[in-house]
Amino acid sequence: TEEIIPVERIAIFLLRQSNKRLFVLSHRRFELLERRSIRFEVEKLRTQLQLPVAVNARVEPGILYESADERVFNRWGMSLVFPMKSATGEFIGFFVLGEKKSGQRFSIEDVDLLGNAATSAGLEFERIALQRKLLEEQAENQRLEEMNQLKSDFVSNVSHELRTPLTSIKMYAEMLGSNARPSDKK
Repeated sequence: TEEIIPVERIAIFLLRQSNKRLFVLSHRRFELLERRSIRFEVEKLRTQLQLPVAVNARVEPGILYESADERVFNRWGMSLVFPMKSATGEFIGFFVLGEKKSGQRFSIEDVDLLGNAATSAGLEFERIALQRKLLEEQAENQRLEEMNQLKSDFVSNVSHELRTPLTSIKMYAEMLGSNARPSDKK
């Protein structure tokens, strides 16, 4: 992105589903948010996350976008934000850009290109998450198989260890029950 559309700041924010917080995955010049996360409350958003969100003065007229809360965007140095979604439409995070280094507005071509990049990134993050989940499930299955084998080995060893003395006890009990007297040598 930097080579095609040089911007002052750029970042990818991802949503942690476990705690509903956004964190910076990768960035350039978003140091303030580097070690922090932001509570993400979708119900408080003014957007449906269907279109890019932009500061009005930063995009050319005629582009479809939702107007940003300029106070918030200016405070964080953001000009244009693209929601990233999964193939099923689930929100994954944001692709965030500051203003262009040239000072010009984002053109329709810029927005189309960046929108495609955000869509591709969202699908790729989803693929990575699914792959990670699959690997975790495989590791869990392997762990359960190992535990099952350990249990089987334990039961087998305990059975063997109990059978050996029980066999001797049974033999002597049968001899005592039959009133047979073993010879002194035996």
